[in-house]
Amino acid sequence: MPQCPSMHELLSQAVAAAFAAGQAILRLYADAGKLKLCLIAEGSADLYPRLAPTSEWDTAAGQAVVEVAGGIMADYGTGNRLRYSKPSLLYPFFVACRQVGAEFFNHG
Repeated sequence: MPQCPSMHELLSQAVAAAFAAGQAILRLYADAGKLKLCLIAEGSADLYPRLAPTSEWDTAAGQAVVEVAGGIMADYGTGNRLRYSKPSLLYPFFVACRQVGAEFFNHG
């Protein structure tokens, strides 16, 4: 599983790609986090930064759905894929992103 790009990289590339394609750059969703992860999985959203603590049971199913759809869900600070069965059940911040191809995320 590839490492999620840094937030700065990801946002810069997303804005540049949207601008070049003449697309709207930002749409905000005020729905529940689980719905936002489903929007990532179905391709209706590109990025979901979760900037508040969550618990393992809040992220596990959503991460499975995002990753099966080809997306990435990673720790905001490290960029590493979220892991489970750790000493603490809490996650600080995470980011979920839709992997739309090497030309968008520059994964190579």
